[in-house]
Amino acid sequence: MSADTCVIVSFYDERDDGELVRLLRQLRSGDAGAAFDLRVVVNSPRGEALRLPDDLASVNTTVRQNTGFNIGAWNHGWLNNPGYAFYVFLQDECEIVRTGWLARYRKLLSEPGVGAAGESLLIWPGWRRFARQWPEATAECAAIARQRAIALGKSPSHLQTLAIGASAACLEATGGFLLADGKAQAIATEIMFSRLCLARGFAIRQSAWRPFEYIMHPQWRSLRDDSAKVSWNVNRALKRFFGQPFRTPAPARE
Repeated sequence: MSADTCVIVSFYDERDDGELVRLLRQLRSGDAGAAFDLRVVVNSPRGEALRLPDDLASVNTTVRQNTGFNIGAWNHGWLNNPGYAFYVFLQDECEIVRTGWLARYRKLLSEPGVGAAGESLLIWPGWRRFARQWPEATAECAAIARQRAIALGKSPSHLQTLAIGASAACLEATGGFLLADGKAQAIATEIMFSRLCLARGFAIRQSAWRPFEYIMHPQWRSLRDDSAKVSWNVNRALKRFFGQPFRTPAPARE
């Protein structure tokens, strides 16, 4: 162990590895603002070893059964790499878009009471509106809440599990990520990981005022673009200063 932070990248080997290679090269060559150890966890139906280009041959890789989507790979990664103070979890599609990204995450996760931070914190005004759009996922959230004996809270606001960091203390207190293999269950486990952090007394934070400030996910680029609009920032300010509900991502503590 050469650093206090471990960066864990998930990859599904039925996909082309081009995005993974790009991200790994970014991670190896860019200015993260802090030292880190790098791990790749591969979800593989075939169980075959990952073959990376020669310049990445030294990257530590682990192949596991294809269960739990990206979160399953992340959970395997932190459980099998103990001893770090901080963990940052990335999907292989992610792209580093700003230097100092790791220094920012370490700063946030070092703040008193903060357990998890990510690039996108989705804010919902309440469960009723969410349930109209995602009834099956809402039922799954309720089931998890009963199983874990935690409150659902006022809303399903949550960190998206695209690029997310967590302290070891938070992961240990929560037992790590919640796992599932169906679509509705996957949505629910993403939401309920944030609820579980909050239930265990940890705050959740977005990395910056706008989403995807440090790490981009291409499927959510439109959300980043929307956050440049005046209306988004007005709604963001209303939420922060007056407590008005809105649905765009923004830093929050509950």
